Formats: sequence, C-alpha cells, structure tokens
Amino acid sequence: DLLWIAGTSLRAAIELWRSVALHRRLGHTEPAGEDAGRDVDRIASALGVGATIDIRTGNTASPFVCGLLRPVLVLPKDRVTGDLVLAHELAHIRRRDSWRLLVMRVLGLALWFNPFVFLIERERRLAAEIACDRIALDTIGHGRARSYARTLLDAACANSGPQAALGFGVEPRKALEMRIRSILSPAPNARSAGSM
Repeated sequence: DLLWIAGTSLRAAIELWRSVALHRRLGHTEPAGEDAGRDVDRIASALGVGATIDIRTGNTASPFVCGLLRPVLVLPKDRVTGDLVLAHELAHIRRRDSWRLLVMRVLGLALWFNPFVFLIERERRLAAEIACDRIALDTIGHGRARSYARTLLDAACANSGPQAALGFGVEPRKALEMRIRSILSPAPNARSAGSM
C-alpha cells in the first residue's frame, strides 16, 4: 500500500508539473487577431465545431489545442497556419480529445505500476492524430494530401523541443511515418475508421 501511495504521489506530482508548465506557457500568449479568428470560425463551421474557442498566439513552432470546458487554440506568432493544420487542431476539439486525455491521466495515476496503461495511451494519441488528419482531409483537404504531408514533415523538422500533448508537430519517427502513410493512402470507409 505504501508503495502504491508513493508511486501515485510521484505520478500526481508529474501531472501537476505538466499542468503548471502548460499554464505558464499559456500565460506567455496573447489574443489572436481578427484574421485568425475569421479563419478559425470558417473552418470550425465546416467541421461542425460549436464550442467557443479562445484563439491565442505565442512562441510555438506548431499550433496546439488544450482546455476542457473552454478550448484554447494556440497559433505560432510569426507564421501563417494553413487551413488543413487548423482543421486538424479543430478536429481534436470536435472529438473531445482533451477529455480523453484527462481520463487516461487519471488512469495513469491509479495504475502507474502497469506499463500497458502508458503503451495504450501512446497508441491512443497516435490514433487520435491519424483520425484528426483524416477529418481535416475529408472536410476541406480534397486533393491536398501531398501538400498536407509536406506540411507535417516541415512542422516535425521545425520542432526542436517537446510539444503539447495534442500538438500537430513533433513525434517519434515511426509515428510520423504512420501518419504520413495514412495521409497519402486512399481514404478508408469513414465509419470503419471511426470505430477503429
């Protein structure tokens, strides 16, 4: 029992540190301009995202989303974010991936001793990224799979540090290869892809 409590406490401290780091990072952002707001609203409408989104800019290599009750979308300050990348991030909001991440973190607290929990979470994150890629392509990216894959590669090359959990950018090489392969392959049946 003491070992479990010690492990859970350590895991909780790690999660708290991550939350504080994200909060600080958000503290260094500023509200995005009207142009970004119009782009996000247009794409959110196409995706059927009805949530009110707090759009911010900051010193980030690639955009990311976070937040549970009010989603926050952080865009790079000095770079234009393409429609497909915005659609990918907004797809995370539509899918409620932040809530799924919270559930997995709570499970990680209770089951820190089980390595399979963390392996499942890693695979779940990759599946979420692939699903968001597919949603972006199916909604607004018709015929643009190659340019989208190039954008993903460029984002991975631009990133030199860890990104937020749901960020568009840097990932292990194998996961990146799987995403690009999925982007460039013919679209599977949407119903079977969603159930997977």
